[in-house]
Amino acid sequence: MNKKTVAVRFGSTFSKWEYAAALLLAVCTPLIFIREAPRTLIACLTLFPAILLMRQLFSTESHKLDALLPKTAKLLLLYTILFCIGLL
Repeated sequence: MNKKTVAVRFGSTFSKWEYAAALLLAVCTPLIFIREAPRTLIACLTLFPAILLMRQLFSTESHKLDALLPKTAKLLLLYTILFCIGLL
């Protein structure tokens, strides 16, 4: 099988740091909108669950990371809802 995923091409460590960076970037995005829509900062409340996910990510073996997928989806749903509430 000819896999071309990021994890296969660049390795597990790179993939874990990419996941962490993407979560932190998303959580910090409302800081960009602080002047136009300061209420979007409510989405930053997802920082704490994001940190917990990142801690779990770095303490879990690579082949057992599938358990993080539903947790990540729930976190991103919560983030989206909070961000949209802040924009309204």
